[in-house]
Amino acid sequence: MLCFLPPQCLSLWHAHSDLGQIGQGIYVEAWGTVFDILVVGIILTIFTINRDRREKINRYLDEIDDFKKWDNEEARLRIAGNIRRLAKLGKTDIDLSGIVLRNFSFGDQDIGSLRGSIFSHGLTFATSKNNTCLENVDFLGVDCSGVVFSRNTGEFAGLGLVGKNLGFINANLNGACFNGAKLAWTDYKANEDDWHVDHGWDDHGAPIIQRVYYPAFSEADLKGCSFRYAELDHADFREARNLLEVDFTGAKGLETCFFDDKMRERILAAAAKKSNSL
Repeated sequence: MLCFLPPQCLSLWHAHSDLGQIGQGIYVEAWGTVFDILVVGIILTIFTINRDRREKINRYLDEIDDFKKWDNEEARLRIAGNIRRLAKLGKTDIDLSGIVLRNFSFGDQDIGSLRGSIFSHGLTFATSKNNTCLENVDFLGVDCSGVVFSRNTGEFAGLGLVGKNLGFINANLNGACFNGAKLAWTDYKANEDDWHVDHGWDDHGAPIIQRVYYPAFSEADLKGCSFRYAELDHADFREARNLLEVDFTGAKGLETCFFDDKMRERILAAAAKKSNSL
């Protein structure tokens, strides 16, 4: 059986066999102590790594809190940098409530996930967490699943997120919450003929058509998304996915919104039915 052991193990075995009974006992105790030291060392290393991770996370979160009301370019860059650092540590569920953010693109800042984050708790006693404002903010391709963009208190809007010209193209909005949000768009193009620009013909006689507009929720996955009691002004849901699984109970302004053909009637009917059943 010993012939199957590696040379190092054979050497240790022979060293153990050459010792007397007392020596063998000391030998076993010594190796047991070495093993215990290794186990304790591994446990302490894991503990130290986890402690350092927690300290870094808390520091990055504190820096975000420090800058989220500044509303300037430096603050935006610092916030983006801290979100990226948190993502490397495996944390995407960030409390961004009360943030004032304008002219910002999460995608351009290499932020791929905000899964589980919070932008608004609704009305709270912590003043720094109230009055969340997003304007000209782009979530292109970002994983926003489970994100609480807004949480209402009661059956009305105005205490949650206030957003203007937000973009969610190709974003994952599974289970996202916009309850009680006040959302408005002024950069919409109602006529689909205006979505493209004709640049004439190429050298082979083929038309050169450039698409210059995409609806705010184009290709966004809205499965399980909620806009309960939100105020919507010209939200463009054309080309959105799983739109029939969205909860529009009590939402206002749906008549101003844009939907794909034959979708509007179904959305309005479903929203009215849910509102009447309350």
